[in-house]
Amino acid sequence: MKWILIIGLLIIVNGATVCVQAQPAGWPYATKYWISNPNSTDLTDYQLKFTIDHASLLNSGQSRSDAADFRFCDSNGMLYPYWIESGITSSQCVVWVKVKRLTALANTNIWFAFGNMYATPASNGDSTFLFFDDFLGTSLNSNKWSTTKYYVDAGGTPTVSGGVVSLGSGVTSNPPRAGISIDAYGVLGIQGPKKWRCRAKTPIWGGKGSAGMFHNQFWSLNWPGNGMEFGTDENGFHVPLLSGDYSGSFVPANYLITQIDCLPTYARIFVNDQSVASGSITCKVDSLSPSFYAGNWSSGYPQGLVVSDWVFVAKTAQNEPTISNTSVDPPTAPHLIYPGMLSTVNGALVPFVWSRGTTGASQYWIELATDSLFSFAMRDTSITDTMATLSISGSSTYYWRAKAKNNFGWGTFSQFNKFNFLLTGVSEGLSVPKEYTMSQNYPNPFNPSTVIRYALPSSSHVTLTVFNALGQQVATLVNRNQEAGYHEVKFDGSTEGSGVYFYRIQAGSFVQTKKLLLLR
Repeated sequence: MKWILIIGLLIIVNGATVCVQAQPAGWPYATKYWISNPNSTDLTDYQLKFTIDHASLLNSGQSRSDAADFRFCDSNGMLYPYWIESGITSSQCVVWVKVKRLTALANTNIWFAFGNMYATPASNGDSTFLFFDDFLGTSLNSNKWSTTKYYVDAGGTPTVSGGVVSLGSGVTSNPPRAGISIDAYGVLGIQGPKKWRCRAKTPIWGGKGSAGMFHNQFWSLNWPGNGMEFGTDENGFHVPLLSGDYSGSFVPANYLITQIDCLPTYARIFVNDQSVASGSITCKVDSLSPSFYAGNWSSGYPQGLVVSDWVFVAKTAQNEPTISNTSVDPPTAPHLIYPGMLSTVNGALVPFVWSRGTTGASQYWIELATDSLFSFAMRDTSITDTMATLSISGSSTYYWRAKAKNNFGWGTFSQFNKFNFLLTGVSEGLSVPKEYTMSQNYPNPFNPSTVIRYALPSSSHVTLTVFNALGQQVATLVNRNQEAGYHEVKFDGSTEGSGVYFYRIQAGSFVQTKKLLLLR
């Protein structure tokens, strides 16, 4: 039996979730992905790599074999450009999606929609990447590439056929110093922050003296070759084709996918998505381009040959965003209660209180630091209540924040609260409370503990007790002289049953009683 349940913006049809506003009409199925950006800055127009189990969708009749029904969008239905790299009918279908914005230190959800059997293909590398070429057609695209021949005895012409580009030095004998390259440098002209990713599909051989796939002028680095071409000469930095002499016919099965992630002072290199090198580098310019070079540089070697199926340039980041496909949403950030923003706190043991934020949160993480970047933070990551008590040893300005964990994992941090801590109850220049007060406990209702705050305008003997609904005293929280100032105390009701309780303060002639509720 088919059934439809409408909940807000969601429709659940036979177990598959559809976001009404998050996809075009005619797409019966959708899956929600959560993207976590661990970087301290937003990522804009950022290319994410998804791995889709398309084989399962095909087996269940929920998708087309050519994946023309694939769509990616945000919760408002804005479509994202994408390009299918490989494995189109497999369980490891690789898709790159350009997402408009990933907020710093936050989770962003996007929807993958599928199942429209009448959809037209939308995979498009040119709209997805900063630079892209899959070498379709019969000639090299002069709007993307320039061709250079090296030395008088170099020959050859780049050829494009069957969706690949082929580069050969065009030398049949063995003269030294012959070569040819295609380069998007000056055509592409990418400028700006040095955070780029270049990825290409090339064969495992490159010919003696041949290289590709990435060129950034004036790199300075020192990595061992390990059998790969990492050229560091004045022409720039070339990333791996396995070096060797070309002979025989081109074998498509020998293709490898090579990738380099370039950051201002660091680079990562991958072959078939396996890390092969990483290390510190110094980049002297802000521009880059893909390039391929085929040649031979000394006598005794046959001609070089380089072949490529596709190449693209995308953005990268110091910390790669993570992608989760789960039915559980990440927990929302807790709301910080105490110490409040710009408040003043005293006492060696300081209680920190926050709201639960998300139902189902099972654990909390709290950080305390003397700077808003939390560079050297005191951390407690194992809290199961919405309150923690930390020992502070020195008067200073402090910052604190918290985040929650549920079955999805850790959520994002809350906004921080800034407060002043005084090791003693009163400080020079700090105003003393003008009157006796006792605040409502927080949280209320509570389980199993809560915090009670009160203010003393002068030194007083303070008694603070808790009674049950029968008038029986169950706890004495304070019974001593205290200095003028602001104070707080924790009531732990873990040994008491659920119900209404009362707490009463007496300080000099000031007497006040308030009600609190314990829910087990």
